[in-house]
Amino acid sequence: MSPLTRLYLAFSNVSDPIWRAIHRKRLKKGKERSDRLAEKYGLATEKRPSGDVLWFHALSVGESLALIPLIERALAEMPTAHVVVTTSTMTSIAALEKAGLPERVSHTLLPIDTARATRRFLDHWRPALAVFAELDFWPRLMLETKRRGIPMVLVNSRMSEASFRRRRR
Repeated sequence: MSPLTRLYLAFSNVSDPIWRAIHRKRLKKGKERSDRLAEKYGLATEKRPSGDVLWFHALSVGESLALIPLIERALAEMPTAHVVVTTSTMTSIAALEKAGLPERVSHTLLPIDTARATRRFLDHWRPALAVFAELDFWPRLMLETKRRGIPMVLVNSRMSEASFRRRRR
């Protein structure tokens, strides 16, 4: 593990108060929904279904809507499985509510990248598989998912040369 990754993980262990301050400001500006904010701290708002849970993550509206056909196919192939979809934005909440998710699909917000929030999320949902669309990768979440032996799949990803150079750091 690189020294920069170690530094990031150390910071993420103590960054909860910073995230809370950021979210208070975002609530005041109407950029967060108070009824959904707990999800960002890994607190589940619904019960985990029994059986396998497949986790699909997309950053925002376009990516999340693009996942729906893949989710429908997965559910058709696995009739006892359930899906949890995570996104990160208020606009994605509205878009998924409007689009209507298939039966056996739950939507929650991606937890912030702290040890506590990440572990709460993964402890609750216990996904059998993680599917990520596009480029919304968070180090602690990726490392904790890997540590738990949860297979990870990347779909529908593209990156410009400039984005690659920035993210490579």
